[in-house]
Amino acid sequence: MLFTLPGTPVFNYGDEIGILDRGGSTSPQMLWYTEAENQTTEVQTGYTRSWFKTLSALRGEERSLLHGDYFPFHSSSSSSLAFLRLWDQSERYLTAVNWGSTPATLYMVLNHPDLGLPQQAKVKLSTDPENLAADSSVSLDKLLLGPGQAVLLTFPFV
Repeated sequence: MLFTLPGTPVFNYGDEIGILDRGGSTSPQMLWYTEAENQTTEVQTGYTRSWFKTLSALRGEERSLLHGDYFPFHSSSSSSLAFLRLWDQSERYLTAVNWGSTPATLYMVLNHPDLGLPQQAKVKLSTDPENLAADSSVSLDKLLLGPGQAVLLTFPFV
């Protein structure tokens, strides 16, 4: 989400590889300091690192994410957020996040009806590849996100 919001994205030490801060007074230990590395941890950190690299590169390439205007959607849930980033005639990006423990349905109703959302958008990145696969199309009238899931959608300027 931070890569798609306006401003400079700032992260904690270890976020780029999925290390969780346990709330202590010391920084979390990097994985190479632990004695028991397992393949599951390596796969999870590889996925998180790949996610960070992809979003970082996308932010550096896309004017809508670098300089674009921010338009929030009305949310029907206190645990979800959706917003649109657009700049001039560049590709548009819609970020939707559900950080809750239950599924959330997001209805794409903007404060500015003249922005002209299309009926469908293409999935650019998703934390739920089973239900929201990359390059698939999704309807924007209501978007279902599972618990703890996020999606980055894109559509062209028309």
